[in-house]
Amino acid sequence: MPSFSMTGPIEISFLILQADSDVEPDPVKGLLWVVSGLMLLIAIAQLRQFIQRRSELEKKVKKRTRQVEKANRELATLRKFSAVVSEISTQFINLEPSRIEEEIPKALERTAKILGAQRSNIFLADREKDPDSKDFLVRLAYQWKGKDVPSIPEELHEVRPSKFRWVMGLYFGGSPIVVEDFDKNLPAKAVRELSLARQIGWGSVAIIPMMVEGRVIGDVNFCTLGDARMSLPRTIVDDLRTVGQVFANALDRRRRAEDMQELREDALRAEERERTRISRELHDQLGGALSGLRIHSRDLQRRLAESNSDLIEYAERMTGIIDQTLPDVRRICTELRPAMLDELDIVQALEWQAHQLKAHNGIQCEFSARMSEEFRPDSERDVAIYRIVQELLTNVLRHAGASRVEMSLSHDPSSGLTLMVADDGCGFDLEEARRKRDHFGLRGIGERVEYLQGEVEFQSSGSGVTVVVNIPEEGEDG
Repeated sequence: MPSFSMTGPIEISFLILQADSDVEPDPVKGLLWVVSGLMLLIAIAQLRQFIQRRSELEKKVKKRTRQVEKANRELATLRKFSAVVSEISTQFINLEPSRIEEEIPKALERTAKILGAQRSNIFLADREKDPDSKDFLVRLAYQWKGKDVPSIPEELHEVRPSKFRWVMGLYFGGSPIVVEDFDKNLPAKAVRELSLARQIGWGSVAIIPMMVEGRVIGDVNFCTLGDARMSLPRTIVDDLRTVGQVFANALDRRRRAEDMQELREDALRAEERERTRISRELHDQLGGALSGLRIHSRDLQRRLAESNSDLIEYAERMTGIIDQTLPDVRRICTELRPAMLDELDIVQALEWQAHQLKAHNGIQCEFSARMSEEFRPDSERDVAIYRIVQELLTNVLRHAGASRVEMSLSHDPSSGLTLMVADDGCGFDLEEARRKRDHFGLRGIGERVEYLQGEVEFQSSGSGVTVVVNIPEEGEDG
């Protein structure tokens, strides 16, 4: 059987005819062979085209599958990230200002891990610097970093945004600065930005300015290092802006709370200074005048007695009034300024208060103290405690109708000071007292406890009141 080459229909036909020389060529049969050959060639060509198209389609399907898988991963990340942003927003809206400091690093960590960031920081603006000046700078305030990830170099703990032309326009306008790849995504004018990125080792970064009332107070940023990259689509960036605003509002609330605390402390110090001044003037002026008046009234009483005058009775009454007034003046001076704290410690001062309540008002008052060896006097704290007890005992006298009071003061190095004052009086409605904070002197007590960064608890079951004040050690979170 001769071999054949599929080089064309003519050659195929020729070879077929040549294969059997004894048979007279049949034009119709030859034409059929030619047509068959053509159809075979067409089929082979179509098969090749089909295989090629199938291969291309498979490549497209694989590519599309990868795109869908990537989109699904990004969607899952976005959903997870949005959920975390929502949780953080809710948490910080209801968060006490005193807890913001400890919760921000935790929120940074949660956010950074979902983004795939290796380090996250918050820089806060220097409040003394005008944002429009070249001296305006931001300082590192909070930092989270992954395991084995280096910290920001110390020389970069302070940054002046005005040095970076490209960043500056976005930064002060409140727009996020997002670079997914520093080798590809930086504009030509961002020369210093690229230099900084290489110095730090950034692979990708998202810098979100934090704004309060249209003013930059700092920024929160997330970055990868080396060859690692973050995917930062617009939806993620929008959520990052929300995170930045949540942090900005929380930090502003904390700052306002700190400012209010400083004002409260200044007011209490001013109050103590004014109390001291009034006490001194009462003692020196009124006390001195009454003492002099008493001497003269005694002398007048003696002279009237020698002349057997009927006016001696009036002189005796005058002397009696003066004798009654002088102790009151001394008591008021003592209440205005507890001078015994200059000579006695807080335990001895509270013992004196308990003795005074019993001696002058007939109310049984027991005081006990349990202080650790680590306890140390503190003038401002001790005066505040003295004032709190003074206000509580005044409430007992004015409102409680109590016959017995128990007081205690204890100190533990791990938990701080605990003050307890309890009476067996008529008690009061705690809900009403909370609505009317000035009632029973609760406002003054609350302000002094806040000044000490402590907590106060009132307990009343209708038969007496128990007040417990906890004051942390200096340096502990309040």
